Amino acid sequence: MLSIRLTRSRYAPDLLRRGFSTSSATSLVEPDRHDPLRVSIPTDELGLPTPQPPHITAFEPAPISRALLQRVHALAALNPPPEGSTEEEALRHDLGDLVGLMDLVREVEVHDVGELLSNTGEIAFNANSVKGRGEARLCDGEGRLLLEYATRRVGDFYGFKSTVKGEDEG
Repeated sequence: MLSIRLTRSRYAPDLLRRGFSTSSATSLVEPDRHDPLRVSIPTDELGLPTPQPPHITAFEPAPISRALLQRVHALAALNPPPEGSTEEEALRHDLGDLVGLMDLVREVEVHDVGELLSNTGEIAFNANSVKGRGEARLCDGEGRLLLEYATRRVGDFYGFKSTVKGEDEG
């Protein structure tokens, strides 16, 4: 069962006067009154936070050189766009905006967040304390124990059957 709960507001009397019907909407619509561009209820108080947060200030995009663009592409294992092309200019402009925004974020002062993050295991403020944490500490043959239980193996690797979408799995 559908229930509608109205709270006390200045819009409630207007909503209660409106009729609800299950007949087709075209017979109830009056073209001059139901224009979506001219709403009948004021929308200046519907869900906007008060006071509204300030807008992001304008920031200067960081200049991105051709060498830096090539380095980013090399790190991402991508081919850079041809030199002087419109694609290169668009990438340099977009990356400049992102780097400028990151510079703006870096300028935000954060005061003593150590206690807020004290129970978070993934963040380390002292890099020396986590040195060597990711190093492998395997004894001889220890890494192959799980491989012995595999039903399908190809040499030292697990074997599995992959299916392509749309193929029969028979």
